[in-house]
Amino acid sequence: MMAGCVVITDAADDPAFEELREYLVVLDDDISEKGIADVCNKVTSDTERWSEFAKRSQDFALSHLTTDDYAETFIACLREIL
Repeated sequence: MMAGCVVITDAADDPAFEELREYLVVLDDDISEKGIADVCNKVTSDTERWSEFAKRSQDFALSHLTTDDYAETFIACLREIL
């Protein structure tokens, strides 16, 4: 996302991913190889739509997924433990 790419993923079943889901193309766990290829072809065939999607995803990543954000979250977790 940070690089401005459309991210296609199975997305972990983790509450931390919930905020990210609208910026990802999330695949079902049981999707076939053909299904994955179909999704990839759909994304690459409509460049205008998916370029805008990638830009919104990148903007989100740049404002919420930086090293500073990760470090602050990590420190907060450590404080809860200690």
